[in-house]
Amino acid sequence: MAVSPTNGQIVLAAAFSGSTSTQGIYRSADGGNTWTRTLTTGQGASVFFYPDGNTAHASLGFVFGSTSDGVYKSTNGGQTWSPANGSGSNSLPTGNIGDSILAPAPSQPATMYISLQDINGVYQGFFKTTDGGATWAQMPPLLDLPADPPQAIAVQQNNPNVIMTGSHDYINR
Repeated sequence: MAVSPTNGQIVLAAAFSGSTSTQGIYRSADGGNTWTRTLTTGQGASVFFYPDGNTAHASLGFVFGSTSDGVYKSTNGGQTWSPANGSGSNSLPTGNIGDSILAPAPSQPATMYISLQDINGVYQGFFKTTDGGATWAQMPPLLDLPADPPQAIAVQQNNPNVIMTGSHDYINR
């Protein structure tokens, strides 16, 4: 969940559900009393606001995958969304994406990191954007990465280049 930093009544929630009729990204404009599903194409994995309260990013992804899984951007507080997967050689893998873990840099929210698996649970890589998802670059392999890819990512509060990753059995920095 994410609460708009400029209007506490606007809340976004990533819904992870087995039913295609209830999964996605939801938006509330009344502090959570009522909800509207505004991104309906896949399983919600994560969502966050920029400090401006209008820009938001969300990731969709689940182990079984969907052709619509990836990163999305909203410039109107989560009312509408557009893909933010990059283009050409500066894009995220598409098609067979399963789980995704997205994390913004608190000091520079246009800098984000994402870990991707395919629909078979095979690690696809760790990617970084510094322009809000217009372009993505694959990062070098993480040190001592076991077969289990990152299940959590955190970015240091004041340095967008320092990240922590964690999984079931390890923490990597």
